[in-house]
Amino acid sequence: MTDFWEVLGRLVTNGDFRTTLFGAFSPGSYPIDLTHLTASIPKAQYGSAADIIAKKTFADRPVSVMAIGELLYSMSYQRFRDFVEQLSQAITASRVPTSNRTPLFYMGLGDLIVDAQTAQFFHAGQFDQAHYTALTNPERGDLQTLADPAGSLAKISSSLCAFLWTVKCFVKQFAYDGHTHPIANIPPTIDMPRFLL
Repeated sequence: MTDFWEVLGRLVTNGDFRTTLFGAFSPGSYPIDLTHLTASIPKAQYGSAADIIAKKTFADRPVSVMAIGELLYSMSYQRFRDFVEQLSQAITASRVPTSNRTPLFYMGLGDLIVDAQTAQFFHAGQFDQAHYTALTNPERGDLQTLADPAGSLAKISSSLCAFLWTVKCFVKQFAYDGHTHPIANIPPTIDMPRFLL
């Protein structure tokens, strides 16, 4: 999951990466098998996305199938793309420098976008509690600025998460034969949508 956070952090701060990635994959949901609760994503798309991520962001380490699947599934929604653009504009308006930062900075940025608890830790300056001890002092200050709960980044992040990652999310990612999203099992306490019962 941490590699997804980093990819998301880079997606909202790197226009070239965003344009290339969004241009390579058209919006439009993947087929969903309601019997097995899976979204089928062609294996070739994983390879294409991994190549773009390696060329545009980090080529010195791998990116997980989970992170690529989460990214491809998210990008299949135009609203996700719109939210990413809005997040990018909010970050630009904040005047926080985002070029040539450490991977942990981008990871923290993606994390605070998708996790309100991380954003709370960052806003309070509690980076050690959030396990971001290796961030530099300037990075801590910049992430603290971006985590302001009254800021536009927080509002857009909340809307993005409400749209795409609800507690009742039921879709498993069937990446290709033999691989299903590793955290796809539905906890038994979650109410399933009525049409799935």
